[in-house]
Amino acid sequence: MWSCTDCEGVNVPSVDPMMINCVKQKKVTLEDIMLKLNGMGSKYNILLEKFLKQDIDYRTLKTELFGVKKELGEIKNKKDNTVDSEEIISEIMDRSSRSYNVMIFNLLELGDPVLNTRIKHDKDSIANILRPANVSDNEVVRVLRMGKRGVKNRLAKVVFPNPEAARSVLRSRSVILENCSHKISINADQTTSHEYTSRIFVIGLINVDRRVKMIFLLNSSVETYYYI
Repeated sequence: MWSCTDCEGVNVPSVDPMMINCVKQKKVTLEDIMLKLNGMGSKYNILLEKFLKQDIDYRTLKTELFGVKKELGEIKNKKDNTVDSEEIISEIMDRSSRSYNVMIFNLLELGDPVLNTRIKHDKDSIANILRPANVSDNEVVRVLRMGKRGVKNRLAKVVFPNPEAARSVLRSRSVILENCSHKISINADQTTSHEYTSRIFVIGLINVDRRVKMIFLLNSSVETYYYI
C-alpha cells in the first residue's frame, strides 16, 4: 500500500512562509523602484526637450536680431552706418505687434455716413471673404480703414486675436482669392525694413522658372505675397 514515506518529496525541506513573504515584499519593492526610475526617465526626457526647445528659441531670436540689424543697416543713410540696440528692439516690437494683422487692398467700402453701418459692412465683407479659409467671424477682432474718407476702397487692416490666425489667412491666400467675387490683394502688415527685404527676396526669384517660383512661394514661410 502506498504511503507518503514512499514519496521522494518526503526529504525535501519545507519552505518557510516568512521567507516567501520576504521575497514577495522584495519583488514589490523592486517593482516600485523600476516604476520610479521610469518616471524619473520620463521627467528627464521632458526636461531635455524643454532645454532643447529653449536653446532653439534662443538661437532663433539671436538669428532674428542679427537679421534685423542687417536690414536696418542696409536701408540706413550711407553716411551713418551705426545701428543702436534701441532701433533693433523697436523694430522687433513693431513686427511683433503687426503680426496680428492682415492688410487687404481694394476691399469694397460702403459710402454710408454712419460709422457703425460702415463697420458692420466691413466685418460682414471680411467674414464672407475669409469663409473659404475656414476663419470664423469671432476670429476677427476688428477692421480698420487706413487713410481719410473720400478715397475709394481704402486699405483695410484686419486685426486677429493672435499671430497664428493671421498667418493662417496668409497661407490660405490663394483659396481666398479664387473664391472672391472681386479682385483684392492680401499682404502681411510689415514694417518698412521687413517690406524692403521681402521685395528684394521676391525680385531675386524673377529669373527662376515661373512654376518653380510659385511652388516655392506657396510653400515658403514668407508671409508677404506680391504679384510678379
